[in-house]
Amino acid sequence: RQLAPRERRARLHFSEQFAHVLSDTLAHNLRLAAPGSSDEQLLAALAWSELDIASTPGELHQWLGDEGRRLSGGEQKRLALARAWLRDAPVWLLDEPFEGMDDALAGRLAAKLNEVRRRRLLIIASHLTPGTLAPDSILSYTRVTP
Repeated sequence: RQLAPRERRARLHFSEQFAHVLSDTLAHNLRLAAPGSSDEQLLAALAWSELDIASTPGELHQWLGDEGRRLSGGEQKRLALARAWLRDAPVWLLDEPFEGMDDALAGRLAAKLNEVRRRRLLIIASHLTPGTLAPDSILSYTRVTP
C-alpha cells in the first residue's frame, strides 16, 4: 500500500500459467516486458530461456500467432521466462513454469531459476518440481473435500 500502482508493477513480474502470445512479431511479444530492449537483449533472453526459435536479429521479425508461427505450450512457458528475464524485476511470480517441457529441459531451466533466486524473490506455483530446483522453502496445499 505504500507504493503507487506503477511502482508495484515495476517491482513485480507475473508469468501466468498460459502466457499471452500476441499475433505480432516475436520481437514485439518480447518487448511487452521491456520496451527498450535491443535485439541483442532479446536474443540473450531467448537463449537464457532456451526458446530456440530465433538466433539472429532478422528472425526476431517472424510473425507469431494467427497467420504465423504457433507456439507449443512449452514454448509459451519459455516465452514467459524470456519476458521475466528481460523485465529484471526484483520479484518474479511464476505459475506452472515447467508445464509442457521434458524433464531435461525443465531441469536445466530450474537450475537457471536457482541462480535467479540468489538476486531476487522467486515464487513458483507448480505441481511439477524438477529435481534440480532448490527452493529455500516449500508451501504445500492439499484441497480437502467435505
